[in-house]
Amino acid sequence: MSRSWPSSAPELIRRLDKLPEGTFQSLQDLVQRHRDPADAFTFADFDFIHAPGGHAPMVDFRDDPWLGETLHAARENGVTISLICHAPSR
Repeated sequence: MSRSWPSSAPELIRRLDKLPEGTFQSLQDLVQRHRDPADAFTFADFDFIHAPGGHAPMVDFRDDPWLGETLHAARENGVTISLICHAPSR
């Protein structure tokens, strides 16, 4: 998370401020690394993938080709996939 919403609860902001700084890769980057035989990255090293529920995943997840390929590669590699509520809308 890069920044909190202005209406975020103060406790949430304090907790987020304690998180370490880091760089997070996009699903597109991860899929491309997984496809590259010269890269050591593989979805097989994941323990699980979790997708939260709610309305946003129902709208945003359904047409995302990178998420689709991520879930497909994870399934092929025996990774546990957890989709809650509206996340598995298709």
